[in-house]
Amino acid sequence: MKLKLTKLTEYLFYLFVFLLPWQTRWIIQSGTIRGEFWEYGSFSLYGTDILLLVILILLPAMVTIFSNAVSEVITPTIRIGVITDKKDSLYNEAIQKLNSMNGLSCDMANKSSMNTDLILGTYHYIID
Repeated sequence: MKLKLTKLTEYLFYLFVFLLPWQTRWIIQSGTIRGEFWEYGSFSLYGTDILLLVILILLPAMVTIFSNAVSEVITPTIRIGVITDKKDSLYNEAIQKLNSMNGLSCDMANKSSMNTDLILGTYHYIID
């Protein structure tokens, strides 16, 4: 379904770019001054406007379908970084217990790159 919707959106975009020079429009209400056609008083709808509207409606639908599919495949994980100078068995045991919990990932973090790790999303939380 996702592949078909992606291809459809891509082909509609190509059609939109291809049709831009022709500017076909539907004149809904013709504007007149003294019985003559007046361009600026006319109410019309261009074919490319309709096509662009269809593309803009399909794109959010495609993103929604894709995000729902990804959220079902990927299990949520919270990544925790632990900063410590000690390397004894107590810390290693605590990290192993945290890693054994479902949806939790724990690792040793570097204090010098703590801010960069948080910004880049390497860890969600850092414990000092």
